[in-house]
Amino acid sequence: MKPFYINSKFDYRGLMAKHDVDEILIVNARHGVLVSYFGVIEVEKQAYVEISTEIIDLNDNSLLQQQDLENPSTIKGHWKKGENYENLRRSIEEAISKSFRELRSKF
Repeated sequence: MKPFYINSKFDYRGLMAKHDVDEILIVNARHGVLVSYFGVIEVEKQAYVEISTEIIDLNDNSLLQQQDLENPSTIKGHWKKGENYENLRRSIEEAISKSFRELRSKF
């Protein structure tokens, strides 16, 4: 038994035998837009991505590592432009790419 450990919120131990693995990496991502207003005037707008990772030891369901990354990305142009919000989508994709590059450098 480890001297101090935190258990994961969920029990993933069944994955050990099923997939022949000792540890798993769980990645959760959230994204959206942050808009700051001065009265009714937009003064700043950013695409926003938050990525949380956890590495779980499947022997005892303990949390080995946890990391949170937050990456805003400035939206170039009007964020509501176009039917599919192209400027917003492009900025969110940039923030996601930046976050995954940071994650890859840590593992």
